[in-house]
Amino acid sequence: MAHASQPSRAGKYPLPLPRVTGVVDTDFSLEQLEARIDDASLDFDPELMRRAGYQVVDWIVERLQNLRANPLGRELDRAETESLLREPMPEEGRPFDAVFAEYAQKVFT
Repeated sequence: MAHASQPSRAGKYPLPLPRVTGVVDTDFSLEQLEARIDDASLDFDPELMRRAGYQVVDWIVERLQNLRANPLGRELDRAETESLLREPMPEEGRPFDAVFAEYAQKVFT
């Protein structure tokens, strides 16, 4: 859904995510883990953060406008839930729009 003062933002949110590799081993101390991810940043550029926020708000407004026509979410059985929870963590960062689309697809469709 487009705002009156802004064009539609669908598919225009290529936000970089930090690249995190490897598997977290619980035998590492906090200091060792911090050293391994010292170069990773979760800080977004303010403009990128704004665009991600607009994308989420647009999605929420769209969901609320069509609430009666769409299910509230997916009803998963235990096996489906466990399968989703056991998916491996990504090895590399992905654009925000891809992560958000995956969330919406897995949770709401």
